Order: sequence, then structure tokens, then C-alpha cells
Amino acid sequence: MIYLYDLDKTLIKEDSAKLWMDFLCEQGLVGSEFVKAQEEYEDDYAKGILDMGEYQRHFLSVVKGKSVDELKPLLAKFVELKIRPVVYKGALDLIRRNGSRAIVISATNDFIVGAICGFLGIEEFVATNSQIKNGVYSGFMEGVPAFRDGKVERIKEILSGGELKKSVFYSDSINDLPLLKAAKTGILVNPDRLLLKLNDEFKFEIIKFDELAFS
Repeated sequence: MIYLYDLDKTLIKEDSAKLWMDFLCEQGLVGSEFVKAQEEYEDDYAKGILDMGEYQRHFLSVVKGKSVDELKPLLAKFVELKIRPVVYKGALDLIRRNGSRAIVISATNDFIVGAICGFLGIEEFVATNSQIKNGVYSGFMEGVPAFRDGKVERIKEILSGGELKKSVFYSDSINDLPLLKAAKTGILVNPDRLLLKLNDEFKFEIIKFDELAFS
């Protein structure tokens, strides 16, 4: 069996992209207006109307011109200060109990997802790719974002159709409905309002996480 996990508000309590922007603001690297714009994009995401291309231009402008090596210590500090306190204990227990092959698939950008997966001890992940040229972030995303139908497209790059149809996918978000339907089994974790409403039709199993692992 292959187990697929959304990241934000599924394995962790908060949205990692928002936490990243809050962290950068606290470090004096972005201003409050930039954080406010991020929050507006997050509202669009929750409503299922996010323009991913426009959002990526905003989000990646912060790392444009920075090298991969330059970002590493910043990401390590971010994970310790912002991610460690919001990891669900139930999520860690679930991953341990499921065992087998675990893959995180998230619409958040790869440098953030990779850092978090390293902390969680998960080797495989699929995320929205950030373009790197000569070791430096260009400020643009690359390829198909791991978002909505793009999650299905991207996971098919590493799983065969037969493997996907044997997989279990955990998510909280209405934006993940395509992959919830494509997997053999979709399981909702603390589902958002729109997904919970649609579940009257789909009848996905629902599980709840609330206790934090490192609080």
C-alpha cells in the first residue's frame, strides 16, 4: 500500500506558507503589507478560487536571487520555530502505524515542503517546484503546480495508474478533491467547510487530529 499525505492542516495544524511569511516578517525580511497580501491569497485558496500563477509570482519574489545554500539555514530556523510547535501527534502516529511507502504531496513550494519532510522523517514528497538557475532561485515556479488536478498529474509522474488506484490519500482541503477521488481510498483529516459539505455525496471517512506532538 502507498500512503499519500497532504501537508498543511493535515499533518500540521497551520498553513506552512503562511507560517513562512510570518517568520520572514519577524526576521525583518518582508513587511506587513506583504504578509497581508499572503493572507488574501490564502482566503482565495480556502474558497477554491486561487489563481496559482499570480500567487506564485508573489510568493517566490521573496526568494528571488537567493542561492539554495543561502536559504538552508533560514529554513532550518523556520522549521524549529514555526513548524515543530504545530505538528499533530495524531499525524505522526498515523504515519508510523501505516508504515509502508509514505509520500507527502503539497501545493506549497518545494523548498518549504522538503525542509518540513526532513524534520518529519519522510523521504518522498511532491510539491510545487521553484525554478533554480545556476544554484539561485529565479522567482518563478517550474512545471505543473501540485494543486487541484495538478496534484493528480504530478503524483502520476512517480506512481503508475495501478499504484495510484491502490493508494490512500489524506487531506483536509476542497482543493484536493481530484486526488481524493483518484486514490483508492480518500480520508478526510479535519476537513474544511466546503469539503465537509460535499462529503454528504462522497462519504469519505473522516478523522480528527487536535493534540500537538511537541507542545
